[in-house]
Amino acid sequence: MEKMLETKLAEKLDIPKTEADRLVNAVKDVLIECIQEDKNFRLDGIGSFNTSLRKERFGRNPKTGETLIIPEAWVVNFKPYKRLKEAVNS
Repeated sequence: MEKMLETKLAEKLDIPKTEADRLVNAVKDVLIECIQEDKNFRLDGIGSFNTSLRKERFGRNPKTGETLIIPEAWVVNFKPYKRLKEAVNS
């Protein structure tokens, strides 16, 4: 999937694939930094990334059946915007 993005980006911008690879990696790094700093990130026309704290909860080891505590953790959710949904369904 990432290679397809790099190839299409290289074609669209008329740049070498190596440059497109660097660009994709830089965008991924910046996206992660923005989510870490602000906990939320909107990409107009695409969707929004939101974080939420999942509470500590009980779980079960599927192999042993042993009950265990799953610690609280931050999770990232993605909500696509209407434009992306329409593009996928057209």
